[in-house]
Amino acid sequence: MKAADIDMCEYLWGHIPKAPDSEHITYLDVDIELLWQLGFVDTTQFAMEAWQNAFAPFRTTQGTYILSKPDFMTLDHYRYQGELYAPFEPRLINEGQYTDEGFQELVDASIAPSCGWNHRTLQQQIDTLKKEIRQPGGLLTVDRTAKARIQQWLEEHPSPLRRLELLFATMLATELALNPDGPATPQQLARAEASTFSMLSNTVGAEKQRALKALEKAKLPASVGPDRPEDRGPRLKAIRRSRRGIRS
Repeated sequence: MKAADIDMCEYLWGHIPKAPDSEHITYLDVDIELLWQLGFVDTTQFAMEAWQNAFAPFRTTQGTYILSKPDFMTLDHYRYQGELYAPFEPRLINEGQYTDEGFQELVDASIAPSCGWNHRTLQQQIDTLKKEIRQPGGLLTVDRTAKARIQQWLEEHPSPLRRLELLFATMLATELALNPDGPATPQQLARAEASTFSMLSNTVGAEKQRALKALEKAKLPASVGPDRPEDRGPRLKAIRRSRRGIRS
């Protein structure tokens, strides 16, 4: 499914507590940063600074941001509207030998979108790993140790998109628990993504600060982990990214 298929801003407006009156919402700086870090924003198109600047017209002398509904709807311009997939799981990478081209496909399709490092830093880490796993014949051997290294990268430096996918997977698991025998419906997928962001509406003050700090690391929720047989079935497979070198 695509995030663009959901009228996210309309949904969020209906669930965000209104203040200082019934026609406005109040955001703090931490709210703005959380939405960016959670993948609400298309971070490939808009840097954090651009996202923060979008709120400048609504800033008050108290340092808060007060938005009317029309103001809030303008934020849809910045929203990530691409495909949503099941989170990339490094433990499912096929072990064995890879050519440089094949390994780069894995990097481009799976590792890079999931990692928060900039291109230069990630490429440095990839180059170091390749030196360690390169065999005398020139091929790259990916084993459990290499997969654990990649897993560590993503846990310690998740991209906003990965955080979104992890949260979405958690919300989708909750939706599927209500309908354990059937495939995920478009309505369930929509509610899962909407719940991902509306959770922000019910988090205040110090709790938001703790939530933001917790985003420094991200892991695949145990309820949708790769060791559970149901996660290899059609319900999550239908939204899983097609990735070369990954067991399905």
